[in-house]
Amino acid sequence: MVRQLPSYTKSQTDIDVIRQAILQSKDEYVAVDTETTGLSWDAGARAFGVAIAWDQQCVFLRNDRDGLDNITRLLQAIFESDKTFVYHNAEFDMHMIRESYGVEPPKKIIDTMRVAHLYHNRMSHSLKDWGEAVFGPVASYHEDVIDDYKRQYRIKDYSRIPSNMMDDYATNDVVLTKTLAELFVPTVRENNSQLFNLEMNLIPIIYGMEKEGIRLDIERTDNLRRDMILEKRSIEDEIFEIVGKPLEISSSQKLGDYLYGRLGVPVAKTTASGRPSTAKEDLENINHPIGSKVVSLVLKWRGLDKLVGTYLEPFLKKQQNGRIHPRWNACGTVTGRLSSSEPNLQNIPKDDRMRGIFIPDNHFYDMDYSQMELRIMAHVSKQRSMIDGFNNNTDLHRMTAANMFNIPFDKVTDKQRSMGKRVNFGVIYCIGPGTLAKNLESSVPAAKGFLANFWKAYPEIKRYVDNTISKGEKDGEVKTLFGRRLRVDRERPYVAVNYVVQGTAGDCMKISLYRAHKYLKENGGKIRNTVHDQMLFDDIDESQIPEIHKIMENFSFSMPMSVDVLHSEKSWGDLVEV
Repeated sequence: MVRQLPSYTKSQTDIDVIRQAILQSKDEYVAVDTETTGLSWDAGARAFGVAIAWDQQCVFLRNDRDGLDNITRLLQAIFESDKTFVYHNAEFDMHMIRESYGVEPPKKIIDTMRVAHLYHNRMSHSLKDWGEAVFGPVASYHEDVIDDYKRQYRIKDYSRIPSNMMDDYATNDVVLTKTLAELFVPTVRENNSQLFNLEMNLIPIIYGMEKEGIRLDIERTDNLRRDMILEKRSIEDEIFEIVGKPLEISSSQKLGDYLYGRLGVPVAKTTASGRPSTAKEDLENINHPIGSKVVSLVLKWRGLDKLVGTYLEPFLKKQQNGRIHPRWNACGTVTGRLSSSEPNLQNIPKDDRMRGIFIPDNHFYDMDYSQMELRIMAHVSKQRSMIDGFNNNTDLHRMTAANMFNIPFDKVTDKQRSMGKRVNFGVIYCIGPGTLAKNLESSVPAAKGFLANFWKAYPEIKRYVDNTISKGEKDGEVKTLFGRRLRVDRERPYVAVNYVVQGTAGDCMKISLYRAHKYLKENGGKIRNTVHDQMLFDDIDESQIPEIHKIMENFSFSMPMSVDVLHSEKSWGDLVEV
């Protein structure tokens, strides 16, 4: 049912009147939204105005019209109060307000983006889309007007949009934010107050991590960039020697023309446009005396090109005073697991050279959960043999390999253990025989046999997987162990198992992040990064490790959570076991 968006009265822009009205407001929430010149505060974008909604009033204050100093004084005054302030994508506005007005965030914060994710993890969480779903086209009318104006006059900077149009757009957004909070916060909080409080309490923690960022060794980064560019040129020379003339490696068409045209390599797969595929997996399958040599060099060149273009050069451009300020997205995945962007520090290759460009302020301690998802799978499925294995510190990957190959535990080779590891984690993603065969570099019949042996060895996991998939298909949702509701696409019910396991792991990480930050706030130290199941600490003392260890392992599962500790005074790429 489409609701009616309430009407708000636009306030006069007398700063003193607005301040008194907000401080004396009766509604539970005051909503705040910035309008900015761009999307990245660390790349120079700034707020040119702030929209505020309270009671049944709203206002958009522009720096050039109402005075930057006046807006600063207003924000300082209201943020020092005990009011609860609502944002949509809170960290974005908090950074913009700090950088533009020098004002730090208020004490009580609610983020409607997080509310939306807790309410329905698979819907679009943008303010426009959520607003349209609840209130119909009226919610996005002003944004459509703005978009038309931007297209007509070919502008990107919102500050160049006429104030009569911008005022309506800005106040509409802030009223939407406040109204959505009033409608959905009570329901979400009632459904799961623990997760609601956790997500909101993480806002200032993530804001602080983003604000402080992580140090980048600029000289080492630039030298690595130069070395890789030289390595690319060397590869181009090698390819020239083989081909007999320059080959435009970056062009899929030119590469395809050479491999499939000039060399006559059989075409195994074509693209949607009908051209022979030059995707990595298809190139790797080429078996040709000359073509295979060229492909090997091309793939190496592509790897270097990605490292330079995706990481090194953007890092050098993005750094501010030798620091990178990544984003941490609480709603970036359907499972609720934290993701990272701008840049994505969770996606940095596990390459000592690449991770070596990130350096500590003091020294790094890396705390990494050991086989967290596999432990959660053992717990939720109540698979006794796996639980006992964890409790007895048995090598689970070796144990699975022994079952897969029907051989004694002590006869398992390292290669077989590696295959057991891939099956263990593949089952969490409900991997099929075809994909497993590719991962194991085996035949499909062999992969089917490995899976059959896995299910035979772990029947409780098989039962749990089947029941969870059925539940996802029937109910359209599953829950993590902490009660996070995760909606499941009924056409892909097999994701239900992964949602439970990965969603629970994500909840554990968020809980640990909150607990660790609380401890560090009292005892000193910083959290610089979190990558799936690990946290990277900086400026902590060795004497703090046992307590942080205890904090991170403090979960009531059928077996203990286990955390490995690594340390380095040099860089993220130089970590060694403690």
